Amino acid sequence: AGAAADAARDRVGGAVRLTAHRHSCDVELVANGKRVGRLLKLNHGHREKLEALHATYGAGAFADDAYRVLARYAGAAGHGFHAALPSAAFQALRDVGGVTLECFASPLNCFFAPFCSAAHADDAPFGSIGSFFDFYPREGSFEANPPFVEDVLARCAGHVEALLEGAGGPLSFVVVVPGWADSDAWRRLQASKFKRGRLLVAAADHGFVDGAQHQRRDRHRASPYDTAFFFLQNAAGAARWPCKRTAPALR
Repeated sequence: AGAAADAARDRVGGAVRLTAHRHSCDVELVANGKRVGRLLKLNHGHREKLEALHATYGAGAFADDAYRVLARYAGAAGHGFHAALPSAAFQALRDVGGVTLECFASPLNCFFAPFCSAAHADDAPFGSIGSFFDFYPREGSFEANPPFVEDVLARCAGHVEALLEGAGGPLSFVVVVPGWADSDAWRRLQASKFKRGRLLVAAADHGFVDGAQHQRRDRHRASPYDTAFFFLQNAAGAARWPCKRTAPALR
C-alpha cells in the first residue's frame, strides 16, 4: 500500500495535503486542487506523536511519510490485527519488567521507539528497525504481541525460543497471545523450557487499544478473547526480571 501510494502520487503529479479540523486532520493526495484516491484521517494526538517520531528518525517530508504509513495500514487486513496493550500495561512492563522494545508494532500504535514492524520501508522514518523475524538480540527485555493469526503466533513462539537458545546475556520476552489453548503457539509456549510463568486475563476483565486509534476519539475496545501473557526467559533473564514481580503489576 505504501508503494502504491508513491506510485499514485507520481502518476498524478500530486502533493500530500494536511488539513486540520477540530478533532482530526485530513491527510490526502491532491492534484489540480482535487483529492485523488482515499481520504485518510489522523487525530491530533497521533499527528503530534508521528511528528515527534519523525523528528527523531525521519529524513524526508513529514506529510509524504505520514501519507505512506496511513495508506498502508488503511489497506491492511483489519485494524484489529494492530491492536496494542493499554499504556498502563506498557508502563508496568517497562518499570517492573525492564521492557524497552515492542516486537510487533507500528508508528500508529507503538509505545516504545524504536520498535519492530512488518513494514520497515514505510515505518522506518518513524522508528521501525524492521521485522521481528529479522531481529536477533542477544540480551534485553522485550514485549511480543503478534497479530492474532495462527501462523504468525506460531512463528513468533519459535523465533522467541531460538533467540533464548542463543542468548549471550539476560534475555526476556513477554509474549501476548489470545487464549486459544488448542493452537500450536499456545502449546509451544506452554511446553517451552524457557517458560517462567503465565498470566491469563479473562476477556471481561480487560481490553486493548484499537488498531484504528489514530482516527478515533475513544482509543479502547473490549477484548473478544481471554488473553495470556507468557513469560519466556533464560536463567539470567529470570533472575534480572522475575515474572513473579512483573505479572502482578499487569493486573
